[in-house]
Amino acid sequence: MKISPQLSYEAIEVKRLAATVPSLSAVAASDPLRGRAIRAGLYAVSWSLVFVRHTRPLEYRRGHPWCASAVERLVPGCVDRFEDDLEAVVDYTMRYAGGPIGNLEGFIVRKLPYATADGNRHRRGARGAIQRPRLPAWLGTRLGGDPWLCDLALYIIDWVGGAEAVGLDPWPTPAWAERRMWRLGDMRPDPAATAADIERVLQAMRARANWYEAHIAGPLDRRDVRAVALSPDQLMASLADRVAEPSHEDDLTQRAALALQRLGAHRAAVGGAEDAVDGGFVSAVADTVDALFGSAAEVPTEAADWITEQLRDPFYRRRIAGQARQILRDNGTHGMSWKDAG
Repeated sequence: MKISPQLSYEAIEVKRLAATVPSLSAVAASDPLRGRAIRAGLYAVSWSLVFVRHTRPLEYRRGHPWCASAVERLVPGCVDRFEDDLEAVVDYTMRYAGGPIGNLEGFIVRKLPYATADGNRHRRGARGAIQRPRLPAWLGTRLGGDPWLCDLALYIIDWVGGAEAVGLDPWPTPAWAERRMWRLGDMRPDPAATAADIERVLQAMRARANWYEAHIAGPLDRRDVRAVALSPDQLMASLADRVAEPSHEDDLTQRAALALQRLGAHRAAVGGAEDAVDGGFVSAVADTVDALFGSAAEVPTEAADWITEQLRDPFYRRRIAGQARQILRDNGTHGMSWKDAG
């Protein structure tokens, strides 16, 4: 057994053990302290193999040449995926490395595809997502068998089980707009049409409410929320662009200011307990937004309908509450005016 002098003591020891004992997992189970040393050794042996054989090709396919150049250059989302895959390889090796293994690196390389796939399925299952994304027959029927919509439904089912943090838009709409362009033979990507297609697929999924909550809304809500560097004025402009005519922007701005005042007062009253985005704060945000936007006669019908529709979805209610909490926390808003909050 050839051992590189640059390997750590743990790596040398785990290679020696793998070459001499019938099962690494049995040794680890018999002696917890030694088990921790075995895991440390497997991490030391595996990390470069995982990066070179798995992560680097993956990052090139994602269009991330900087991340593919070295482990220390992986950006936060990519390093999270690398660490998840590395942990999956170590777990898999601990479970299945049976019999004397003279070439531990060779064993790990051979098992890399199985280990990373197995780890991905376990992580998806822990989030409540479907472990092996497939299009349910009933959903294909509800979508009329449309090839693009069926593909999009599969993208959604796959996306909700991922680990990437999401922002204001929980879907990678620009990337899916590119896929839509190629699928339908359009001249250019159409994010607005893609967003409409996403909503159409989600409406079809909501026909089975329990399935939707368990496999779409629930897993998506468990993903981390990416911080969105928008001021309140920018958030207001985004809302106005999406659902209102320009002539109503001032009215919407005033309503947003009043919403912040009410929610700031709620935050002060409960002493910051909404930091956990509990059910009480979610309800307070939903009621405030609905009263000031969804149910107000002065708000354009298109805007009111869109807002009311969002508030019906538990996922969006919690997401809106999370954004409201972040604005209040960042600006220290306890009944300020909109301009003060900005």
